[in-house]
Amino acid sequence: MLITGGKDDDFERHLRSNAIAHRLFKCLKNYVVNLLKGQNMAQIDYNLLKLWPDFSRLFSGEYTSPEGLSAAIVAFLFITFLSFFIYSLFKYFGATHHLRFYRRLLQGLAVDQLLERRREIVNKALEKPDYGKLWREFDESLVHVPQKNRLCNTLDAAHFFNTHTLARGLTENRLLAAVPGFLTAIGVIGTFAGLQLNN
Repeated sequence: MLITGGKDDDFERHLRSNAIAHRLFKCLKNYVVNLLKGQNMAQIDYNLLKLWPDFSRLFSGEYTSPEGLSAAIVAFLFITFLSFFIYSLFKYFGATHHLRFYRRLLQGLAVDQLLERRREIVNKALEKPDYGKLWREFDESLVHVPQKNRLCNTLDAAHFFNTHTLARGLTENRLLAAVPGFLTAIGVIGTFAGLQLNN
């Protein structure tokens, strides 16, 4: 080995570290090749369905085995997810129905017709008291301007028709917003519980 300083010394160190890395890679490669030679590759079955838990263990009451615990946790996660998914769909279709009611109320109306058909629109809206009440509040904020012969609003329409009034159960539900974190936490707890049972 030459004793030199500066760049030559750094270069030699670099060569030595590359040689060590090359030897490690070669050893690892030989280990994997020898490991695979010991197993018949035709016998290795790569199947993602093996990740699916055995739910029959739930019916036989095997909750203390790793497979039974895994099936119980996955079943709980599915039931929780489906419950909140159905609840979200129910609230979504309710909000959509709410919006459709107001669209139908104004369908085919031009801006210049709103003043003359104002009373008719309010009466039509009040046929459904749950939805008509909101429309009546909005109508009370409208002012007739004689100079322009039209209706002007004193409050913006978004003050009355917004996510709070039309889809409160969907957009302001804190439990619904917490579901992803809740499901993740249950999954992590299940993972560590399964690891403890395997040891």
